[in-house]
Amino acid sequence: LWLDTEIADWQRGPGRLSLIQALPDHGEPHPAGTVFLDVMDQPDLIDQFIDRIMKQESIEKIFHNANFDVRYLGGSAAVNVVCTLRMAKDLPAFRFPFPRGFSLKVLTEQFGIADSVSKHEQKSDWGVRPLTNEQICYAAFDVVYLRGVHLELMQLTSQLEDPAKVSIDEIASRLLPLEEQCQLLESEQSYLRGLLKKAMAIQGVERTKDYELSHRVAPMNVPLSELVNLLNECGVTIDTPIRLNKEILEAMGDLAARLKSVTPTSDELILRRRAD
Repeated sequence: LWLDTEIADWQRGPGRLSLIQALPDHGEPHPAGTVFLDVMDQPDLIDQFIDRIMKQESIEKIFHNANFDVRYLGGSAAVNVVCTLRMAKDLPAFRFPFPRGFSLKVLTEQFGIADSVSKHEQKSDWGVRPLTNEQICYAAFDVVYLRGVHLELMQLTSQLEDPAKVSIDEIASRLLPLEEQCQLLESEQSYLRGLLKKAMAIQGVERTKDYELSHRVAPMNVPLSELVNLLNECGVTIDTPIRLNKEILEAMGDLAARLKSVTPTSDELILRRRAD
């Protein structure tokens, strides 16, 4: 299923799920094939959709900017979700550049799926009923465009090298000179950024055509125990996730297994240059 949602009242808060559009994977894609589910103020219907569609591993769900839509459709309980925004960003830019960005409108036009895509109705009032013909047409086309973009991205992704078949020596020989060039470029970039910042500060220049100086609050380093005690004392609850690095996990030992609401991560492979 290629899926999209429309949200009411998003300008004034978290918004309410208004409409779900789905394009099933059969036949030629056409706006007339779009299935609409009007879920405005129908939490039971939303729950049914989450249970029967979003939680089903056997159904592949494709969104553009999936994190936004899935927020209203089951959150972390949703499985087998594909994000075309993530697919586009994961493609190597040196081979597949998207100079105008990664929005669905831009990708649709860049792939030649449509000459021009209007997003005017996106900001219309999706909380009113009945919806206008313009709104319905916009919503129907969005999943058709999404399907086209998804298929184009799948084709590009299939052109990438297969890690199981590439020559490791060949890839390493290509990588080494690029890393050496990057080191020189990063050194020059760091020097020029520092020089420009000092020059603008000394000469009293706040902005140029391409750069500007701004002040930001420096981060604070504070023992976690002190922060926890202060928040408890003030009755403040903060649910911001904290990344536990290797040192913290080793210090916690078996206590780490007792943590609740842990977002699972996978071990990361690190590639380093060998020292002669």
